[in-house]
Amino acid sequence: MSEPQASAKRPWVITFWAVIFAIGATYDIIMAVIAYGLSQQDYSVLNPGPLAIFRPIAWVGFCVVPFGLWTMRRWAVVLYTLLQVSGVAVTYLARPAWLETYPSWTMPASLVIPAVFLVTVLPYWRDMR
Repeated sequence: MSEPQASAKRPWVITFWAVIFAIGATYDIIMAVIAYGLSQQDYSVLNPGPLAIFRPIAWVGFCVVPFGLWTMRRWAVVLYTLLQVSGVAVTYLARPAWLETYPSWTMPASLVIPAVFLVTVLPYWRDMR
């Protein structure tokens, strides 16, 4: 027997997040091409220290998360959460708030959208494969 299609039982909330993340991934790819390709900015200047290693890994990860959500995979939820939390940690270590011009509350505030994502998606964890 063939497996039923995920789209037939995919909740609208997960579809919403998958579309939003796909738009975000497309935007990131376009901006990376503009920044590093067309305007030929120096990658190491824009991404100092650990960001130089983390950013390409995060780009690849964020490009596959929409596909994972669209197909109702649990790994997409875990991957997105890990990338968000590790991204905040790496950014905080590479550019501490007291050395930058942004206020110190911006780091915790950057976890609000991932928290909303988890609150809206985790009720469907059992329906995911």
